[in-house]
Amino acid sequence: MKLVDGLLERHWRPLPTLARKAFLGLAAAIVVLAVVLGTQSNQSQTVSSSDWLAGSAPFPTGSPAAAAPAPSASVLVQVVGAVKQPGVYSLPFGSRVLDAVFAAGGFDSGADQSSTNLARVVNDGEQVMIATLGVQNGSSVGFGANSKLVNLNLADVATLDTLPGIGPTLAQRIIDYRAANGGFRSISDLGKVAGIGASLMEKLKTLVSL
Repeated sequence: MKLVDGLLERHWRPLPTLARKAFLGLAAAIVVLAVVLGTQSNQSQTVSSSDWLAGSAPFPTGSPAAAAPAPSASVLVQVVGAVKQPGVYSLPFGSRVLDAVFAAGGFDSGADQSSTNLARVVNDGEQVMIATLGVQNGSSVGFGANSKLVNLNLADVATLDTLPGIGPTLAQRIIDYRAANGGFRSISDLGKVAGIGASLMEKLKTLVSL
């Protein structure tokens, strides 16, 4: 106590009353400022659970929710074969083969609905082919006038090459036309392929089918 009293006598009591009050006020202001700054710092770093649930607080940068890529909104699919409107269609992501068929106007008469899995999810850029009843590998099977007709919408290059007057080059042009136009809609469309003139078309029209 004597030591404390000695310090007060040497340093504190000689100070004027106004200086003492100023010193005490400055010390109190420093303490209050430290408390306020500490409170604000804690509030800026803390987000209540109610803010997250209400959506008022954004996800922090780099969080899994912010970094997760959104799936593609749509896919492009080409539908050919025994459908009413062959072509390329934009479908919502996750669509099935059946959705692609409906987009193309539905099944055409004589469509073999079991020729593909209608419940399968389609992929972007793929071709959905619906076969005609009795058609295998691009050719009709059976007896009578329609036996062994080459299906323009299903036949491959090798099958098309079996037609009279059609070599590998014309066969590839037929397939290219089919891909570019969503398939053949009538036998007369075959005459639009470069290199197939009127005389060749006359020979082919009774040997091909859709």
